[in-house]
Amino acid sequence: MADAIEMPPALQDAVPRLKKFLQEHGWPEEVAFVGEEELIWAGDYFWVRLRKAAHENARESYDNARRRGLGVALNAVCTDSVSTYAHIYIPQDDRDRQEHMLAVNCLKLSVPLRRSHARSVRNPALWAALCLLHRRSHGYVTNFLR
Repeated sequence: MADAIEMPPALQDAVPRLKKFLQEHGWPEEVAFVGEEELIWAGDYFWVRLRKAAHENARESYDNARRRGLGVALNAVCTDSVSTYAHIYIPQDDRDRQEHMLAVNCLKLSVPLRRSHARSVRNPALWAALCLLHRRSHGYVTNFLR
């Protein structure tokens, strides 16, 4: 009888692991999940769009990644004085999984060697203006998260 391959833990079980990992690396333990579309690189810091639906979107993304069986990574991206902003990385296919050194059905936690700071935005009009001002930074954010 073949052994069943375990799935990564559910997000509610993975978050305490991430918090402990962050603490061990000197990052704030408070975690806010952000997607690529909620980050703007401004040259030496990130603008982060804070949205109420962010945690629910993160849970859905994480659950989809678990079902795919290719592994999932919780990556710290940037921080302000209170929170760590983390991104859920989901490999596109098996080759992508291997390039990111994810084992099948594993949970990978990471923080960058160089800490980037964050400035948060809640105002939709300000966010729209920042998107126009920094529209070239999207490619950088996409590459940074992959």
